[in-house]
Amino acid sequence: MERQTTSGFLSQWLKLAFIFCLGFLLYACSSLPERMPVKPSYYISDTGNTQLGQLFETRKSAHEGLTGYHLLIDPIDAIAARLMLIEKAQKSLDLQYYIWHNDKVGALALEGLLRAADRGVKVRLLLDDNNTGDLDASLLAIDQHPNVEVRLFNPFVYRKWRMLNYLLDFSRNNHRMHNKTFIADTQVALVGGRNISNQYYDAGESFQFSDIDVMMVGQVVPEVAKSFDDYWNYPMAYPVSQMIKAKDHQLDLKQLRFQLAHYKATSTAQNYLNLTREQADFDNWLSGDEKMQWVPVHLVQDSPEKINKDAKRSEHLTFQLQNLVGKPQKQLDIISAYFVPADTGTESLINLKRQGVRVRVLTNSYAANDVGVVHAFYAKRRKELLENGIELYEFLPQSKPNGKRKAKKNHLSALADDTPNPQSSGIGDSSDASLHAKMMAFDNQQAFIGSFNFDPRSANLNTEIGVILDSPTLATQVSKDLDSAIMNIAYRVRLNERGNIIWEEKTPTGIKVYTQEPNISPVKRFGLKMLSYLPLDGYM
Repeated sequence: MERQTTSGFLSQWLKLAFIFCLGFLLYACSSLPERMPVKPSYYISDTGNTQLGQLFETRKSAHEGLTGYHLLIDPIDAIAARLMLIEKAQKSLDLQYYIWHNDKVGALALEGLLRAADRGVKVRLLLDDNNTGDLDASLLAIDQHPNVEVRLFNPFVYRKWRMLNYLLDFSRNNHRMHNKTFIADTQVALVGGRNISNQYYDAGESFQFSDIDVMMVGQVVPEVAKSFDDYWNYPMAYPVSQMIKAKDHQLDLKQLRFQLAHYKATSTAQNYLNLTREQADFDNWLSGDEKMQWVPVHLVQDSPEKINKDAKRSEHLTFQLQNLVGKPQKQLDIISAYFVPADTGTESLINLKRQGVRVRVLTNSYAANDVGVVHAFYAKRRKELLENGIELYEFLPQSKPNGKRKAKKNHLSALADDTPNPQSSGIGDSSDASLHAKMMAFDNQQAFIGSFNFDPRSANLNTEIGVILDSPTLATQVSKDLDSAIMNIAYRVRLNERGNIIWEEKTPTGIKVYTQEPNISPVKRFGLKMLSYLPLDGYM
């Protein structure tokens, strides 16, 4: 009996030792290898003789030191701008994105980049590795082109079992490159909230993000290009060929070229491309028929060192934003897809209000939020904000009427259709449309557009980029558009005479009042309430 007990005891210890060794081995293998030697590369500055350079030369000379800008609010305008810039580029294309999906928009953009590379254009594609799982084969194949380089930022070691990366090295993998920049010939730069996916460009059958980009020429463009270089040459940007093994994928460059060309020829792709060709705004902007606004523009960005928690305070976007804008004196308008003010943000907004500043926030309602869990950590601050005079509006869940596009608009009411979707959704689910824009306006004098959300994740964990436009015209227009359109696109959230939160929705027959949060069941409401008690604000 004693021998059996000893044997069982040893057996248990052997099992534990095996599990420990396996865990240690997995953890060790989850660490990033040293990056292979790569030659640093930088943006091409001598591009004045390109088609894009010549196109803007006269206008840039007339506005020295300033930046010409054009807002891209309509989603078809936004993809038309990208595809046309790819077509017109002659020397370089530098693209940096958080998400690049293997879908209609992703395939058409890759096909355009491949043809640009065939023309001799140097293409650099830098992607955060959090959303590239279904693109490994395509990225490895296009990287074989002599004029294309692909790098993955903060890459995952385990390519198939991607969740293992978070389980084994959460601290590193929880920091992501959230930047979105697009630079053509170092002459035109796009910065904003859109990634490369059907959901941002009205290319899907149902769910869509409502977003804003700004297209710029002039003084700020080389600064955006320099920012791209900082990330491209950072040690956490790994050549795709180091992280994705050719033996795991059968797709080569020739096959990828065939697949992309074949897809582009399909009626689905052609119908969508025809939509982009019908957009006149971008052509007019390029030709000079549409007047550009020329203003001082300031780039604000996180250093890539933020990924490793090594960035100085002055290298944080939030510090630069505060330095350039200062403290609003009269009005602050915030449009943020994910709004989680946490302790510090809540205190700052309340202090502004106490000093006489009007503070207005537009964020997603629960049903419009594509990340339901985030809503829990906004909702826990809602009553305190309202009690202290902060104005809150929550984006209505939207639906496409009959699957057709509405007439294009170029003001903020275009962020939404006017047709509410009464369907509720589960935690982490989303409605047919979700606010994804990140924009702020200060005292009707300055406006911010970029990738930065008003939440702890953007402030402390992810890297972000944006621009501050010293444009009273734009800042005032943001305020006016919100004044005139906000009740068409959002619930107004306020306190009733008893101090309880209510939601007001504008309908054809008048104002409809909800005493409980709309489009959420009691069970889900309870679940979010319980979730909000967890100490997770800093990860949202």
